[in-house]
Amino acid sequence: MKNGTSLTESLGQSPFYSGVYISLLEVGEQTGTLDVIFGDISQRSKVEFEAWTTKMTTLLEPLMILFMGGVVGSVVVIMLLSMVSINGAGF
Repeated sequence: MKNGTSLTESLGQSPFYSGVYISLLEVGEQTGTLDVIFGDISQRSKVEFEAWTTKMTTLLEPLMILFMGGVVGSVVVIMLLSMVSINGAGF
């Protein structure tokens, strides 16, 4: 932007913005409604992030349940093995 290029040209070189967002920004620059466009982009990004977070949580829940079941199961097995070994001591 220091060289006099437009906002969309500068942001288009960045890997963080998709083509849809760059197109929206280009329209906003041409019409002079960048504030509305930035609001729309932030809303879309928020919805995408919430959808991604929901998917990741849905995928991780069963794995967490299996992990916790394994931890609790191993504690129970260790307790039962220690009781069996005490009974076999033969006082």
